[in-house]
Amino acid sequence: MGKNGSLSPYLYFDGNCLEAVNYYAAVFELDPPEILKYSKGDYPMEVTEAEEGLVMYATLAFENMNLMFSDDPISHPAPTD
Repeated sequence: MGKNGSLSPYLYFDGNCLEAVNYYAAVFELDPPEILKYSKGDYPMEVTEAEEGLVMYATLAFENMNLMFSDDPISHPAPTD
């Protein structure tokens, strides 16, 4: 639970998080989402080519709740030729 008994659910996606968070922001007419993407060289862990550009963290602020989003880099399939 978040502050004052509010909920903070966390949703995981398989590579389409950016599309989902922008969709929810539009549907609920919310402020633009805060989005942080995976990128090479910015984190202590290694970021693969398949993970680069995926959403590490995104949040939408509702009146009494924050809805958090992320792509799951482990389940995201590697690119194919």
